[in-house]
Amino acid sequence: MRLAACIADVRLPGKGRCADVASDSCDTDETAGRGSDTGGQSHSGRYGANDERISSRRAARRPGTRYTLRYAEALDRDGNLYTDNLRFARQTDTYVCRSWDRETFEPLFTYHGYRYVEISGSPGPAEADIEGVVVHSCLPETGALETSEPLVNRLIDNIRWTQRANYMSVPTDCPQRDERHGWTGDAMIFAPTAAYNMDVAAFLAKWLNDLEDGQRPTGAYTDFAPFIFGPKTEFDNDFTYTHTGSAGWADAPPIIAWLLYERYGDREVLRRHYAAMKRWMDYNEALYPNGIRRDAPQYGDWLSIDEKPLAETKAEFGWLVDGHSTTPYDVFSSAYWAYGVKVISDIARVIGEEADADKYEKLHACVREAFIREFVNDTAAIKGDTQTAYALALAWRLVPDELREAALRRLVGKIEEAGDMAATGFHGTKHLMEVLSESGYEALAFRLLLREQYPSWLYSVRQGATTIWERWDGWTEERGFQDPGMNSLCHYAFGSVGEWLYRHVGGIRPDPLSPGFGRSVIRPRPLGGLVSTRCEYDSIRGIIATDWTLRDGEFELELTVPANTTALVYVPADEGTTVLEDDRPASQSVGVSAVGREGDCETFLVVSGSYRFKSVYRDGGKLA
Repeated sequence: MRLAACIADVRLPGKGRCADVASDSCDTDETAGRGSDTGGQSHSGRYGANDERISSRRAARRPGTRYTLRYAEALDRDGNLYTDNLRFARQTDTYVCRSWDRETFEPLFTYHGYRYVEISGSPGPAEADIEGVVVHSCLPETGALETSEPLVNRLIDNIRWTQRANYMSVPTDCPQRDERHGWTGDAMIFAPTAAYNMDVAAFLAKWLNDLEDGQRPTGAYTDFAPFIFGPKTEFDNDFTYTHTGSAGWADAPPIIAWLLYERYGDREVLRRHYAAMKRWMDYNEALYPNGIRRDAPQYGDWLSIDEKPLAETKAEFGWLVDGHSTTPYDVFSSAYWAYGVKVISDIARVIGEEADADKYEKLHACVREAFIREFVNDTAAIKGDTQTAYALALAWRLVPDELREAALRRLVGKIEEAGDMAATGFHGTKHLMEVLSESGYEALAFRLLLREQYPSWLYSVRQGATTIWERWDGWTEERGFQDPGMNSLCHYAFGSVGEWLYRHVGGIRPDPLSPGFGRSVIRPRPLGGLVSTRCEYDSIRGIIATDWTLRDGEFELELTVPANTTALVYVPADEGTTVLEDDRPASQSVGVSAVGREGDCETFLVVSGSYRFKSVYRDGGKLA
């Protein structure tokens, strides 16, 4: 049997079976399962991360022999398949043998997200007869990252497997339950990470076509694409969500288009969708002329953690919060509106629509002013007082300059008071780590990364996760599985930390002034006890690679910069010491120009080539 999926544990040489504008699906790995006879006519097997298809190609059975295959992501405490979180999805295949000849069963019109499969039927298949097959859109892998910390490496691997499981023609939210939609908010916050891991230029450009196809006559984008109109009728005709125009979700198309420009230098994708983006702007301007978006109900900072009892939050903010998002909707929505207008202004400027660029620049100033007036008081406290409220406002400069440091201190204080714990949901998490790292609180960001207690990225790794969970508490030692109505164990949203890992641990990031990596920024941060990292990114201009170590106060960085590009390199170094390149002062090395000191780094501009920098950095590697 061949089981289709995203397998993490066993990887054998793959085969490509590729044909859509983006890319076809392909089988990239096969793996034999580890099975066990559960007694009677049932056989169960474990297949690694989150598979998508299973097949049996060697079975020779009596005609009419029936096999039933059931799939699940996990086992319950009794060792049975855990299927409650599948909701209405059956995740079941039935196959009836037609002859005595050896037959291959491989589903062609479906796939399954799973780690475990139960096969019922007699005689049971031999383990050698069962194979798991990894199936996903055939996207070239472009990024690699390995650190000195095994748990972080497992996290990186989990992020990659989750992307594979969900990049199936469209960026789906999960591969197993009765959903598998191209949810815009989830895809938007993960897209920068996805673009490091794989070449997603054509894949996301194709999906932008889907998003424009689903755009409503009002100009509103939909919350997922391809779009199917209607409420969640299977849940008692619940009209809570119309799936249209929700903040942080429908805002995605311009933000993803801008990402494609930043990473691949693609101006054409901006021009192609510009008219649709303007219709989205017009829709919001008409509804929210004062700059404050109060659209509800919506999703908000989905699956955040309560920072105080929910009853207190509900008593204070009413319908503006709920159990899935405790950042007030008006704060969340208006922050996204401000950022969205800024993105559109930048897009208009790039494609030469100068009048529009000026118009949207003024609109952004008005929305920013409205946000500050409505939500930020004179002590820098932001309405809702959540980590996400501060993370978004600081990321998008929605706090007056003179109050920025006070807002940062408030954010840092909330994290530290919680025991170095992030309480952010999908959107807040995307921006929290970057805000901390870019604002002088790198050590705290590394402590969040390396935290192993619940809630944290490494908590799920410690529980044996092979993919990213939809929620921080997908399973806990105290409570077991969370609410089965919303508990995918293969959902990439919280995997957005992958972008931060590439940027701050691997040290490779695009220069915003040079789209398409015409110039890259190299700034690895040897903190948190990490002592080495190897990182590689196959950019549209060629491979950029870093390999750094920190031992006994000596930092060494090997760097490759592709042809016809340059890089701005930040080398951590104690002040007053000399940075070497190829065992001579770096400023005297061919192709290297000294720029100056910034923070704890000496900076250099280098041309294409290979380099080896060395420095004295005695304060590196520490958590605090």
